[in-house]
Amino acid sequence: LDATVDALATGTVVTTITTEVSTGGGGTASRLLHFEEGYDFIQLTLFTLVFEETTPGGAFALSAQGTLESSLIGGTVTFLTTVPITGTDFDNNDPSAGQLRITGAANATILLVATPPNSVELQVDLDGDGNGDVTIPTTWAELQAAADIL
Repeated sequence: LDATVDALATGTVVTTITTEVSTGGGGTASRLLHFEEGYDFIQLTLFTLVFEETTPGGAFALSAQGTLESSLIGGTVTFLTTVPITGTDFDNNDPSAGQLRITGAANATILLVATPPNSVELQVDLDGDGNGDVTIPTTWAELQAAADIL
């Protein structure tokens, strides 16, 4: 699949999707997913996303890995699900377990740890030495609100 969407008007939106292969079992490996609006852009490269749901409203598992570059964060990070993100009823509930590691400049990391019922803990390692420097308890709703500001 190769798709491009262009809107050449005020607030120009450019979307580019290049899918490489289906990995089977609900997963897709892709080389490029690019979104652009005005001067801002987000680009995912060399990423894999696997979402499995047993039945609608049932148990789910989500795993992801790849590289994200964005003008909104001023650089590039890699991300990797170290423990699958899991829960029940994906459309209505927050994840209850799982971990996602985000690595940025100087090997600094943020480990997102899902905790029931709707909390997430951000374990921040500022200098990349493998020792957590600060832990920030928050909720999925607060994390989403912060992302919406970007």
